Amino acid sequence: MLRLSCDITIGAYSFSYVNSLEIVKSWKELTQKGEMILPGKFKKGQDTITVGDAALFKRGDIVRIRLGYDGQLVERFIGYVSNIAPGPPVKIMFEDAMWLLKQKTFTKGWASLSLEDLVEFIAPEFDRDIVSAELGSFRVTRVNGAQILGELKKTYGLVAYFQNEVLHVGTPYMISGETQAVVIEDQVIDSGSNLIYRREDDVKIKVKAISMQPDNTKIEIETGDPDGDTRTLHFYNLTEQETRAAAEREIERLRYEGYRGSLTAFGSPVFELGDKIQIQHKTQPERDGVYNIDKVKINFGLSGYRQEVTPGPKISV
Repeated sequence: MLRLSCDITIGAYSFSYVNSLEIVKSWKELTQKGEMILPGKFKKGQDTITVGDAALFKRGDIVRIRLGYDGQLVERFIGYVSNIAPGPPVKIMFEDAMWLLKQKTFTKGWASLSLEDLVEFIAPEFDRDIVSAELGSFRVTRVNGAQILGELKKTYGLVAYFQNEVLHVGTPYMISGETQAVVIEDQVIDSGSNLIYRREDDVKIKVKAISMQPDNTKIEIETGDPDGDTRTLHFYNLTEQETRAAAEREIERLRYEGYRGSLTAFGSPVFELGDKIQIQHKTQPERDGVYNIDKVKINFGLSGYRQEVTPGPKISV
């Protein structure tokens, strides 16, 4: 039987066990975050420290989390303490490097600005992976770096998220990671899964496409099924024809025959943003396919080690 293992560091203190831990990662959210409930006591050298004093920890302390089985550990999170609930038990909330971008505000205007120059302005200390884009005139007034990235998503459709301490700004599936295979029978891997197979005819999608123009006017297009799930896309400086074509491509991408929902797997193999998941059906191989990953929720503690994986659009058979 595999034995759970972990190595968790918060500021000056390290733990080899934790009551419960949850980490949520998704490109749809600016901030990757989580929380943990600590044991009542832990060892530091020869000393036994009681975790009843929240003063042991402070906001901004570095958090490093490695998880695995039988001492084989994989780093699952690096970030910072964002909040502390003193308890008992003590609960620690934490966020990734986006927390740092929330700590400083900016005020500045540009007559013309590229995405690369804007990200260099708000996050010069980070390694970056950025698509090429021109933003036109741009102004920020007393807002923090995370709020600026949020505005990029709202106005231009440019998503931003950290993975392995690299700031990615651009499209959802910029990272090229591993492809992990899972085999399912019927509809689930275990009782925690809600993976559902849907045929193309059952999928109703409506797309609203908005293209910002250099003079700050907008071109707006709606297409697809009137009663379908609505997706909103943002573009910059596309013509009406180009905007409509982009909306039609998105409908074609989303109206695929394949799996929706999420599946629950054990802690190995590790799933991360940027990875692909290859779903193989044991009794219905015609349902096999490779999918992007939209979200990973990690749970670890007294109840075991699980990963809830939400597949994104289907890439291939």
